[in-house]
Amino acid sequence: MTKRWRLRPLAPAPLARGGCVLPAYPPHGTYTVYNKPEAVPGQVYDFAGLTVTCDPGYGVVGSKTTYCFGGNPWPQPMPQCTRFCRLTPDPSVNYTCKITGDDVLGGTRVCHELEPHGTEVVPECNGCFYYPSNVLLNMHCVDGSWDHVAVCQPGILFMLFSF
Repeated sequence: MTKRWRLRPLAPAPLARGGCVLPAYPPHGTYTVYNKPEAVPGQVYDFAGLTVTCDPGYGVVGSKTTYCFGGNPWPQPMPQCTRFCRLTPDPSVNYTCKITGDDVLGGTRVCHELEPHGTEVVPECNGCFYYPSNVLLNMHCVDGSWDHVAVCQPGILFMLFSF
């Protein structure tokens, strides 16, 4: 049996002394360093500002720009690239997004047209004009697609007032 070796490129040597070591590129993305177009991960600067760009089909979670000032660590969390789900507006359904996170007690917020992977949406039929065709289960964004789409049917009041 023959072993195959994979060569890894050597990390570039630091260009300057300072406290800002450029991090690895985010999965599914890259970054540019302000005023340092040739900068690559592993290099060290006194000051660095990064702008993250994601691969097609991915978007930045959080701010796409972050800064490091000498001697201080990069702010956390670093910008990440993730798949987003498109939440298409529907007149029969109201969507509310759950607020999640380690430091969040719960609650809801207004949903956006694009929601990141992991978002949980609470659907509700729109007033007395629509009713659920089945039990309305929460929707989950999983790797760029909703696990299902909530559907509401026109009710009797919708039919009475639509003429």
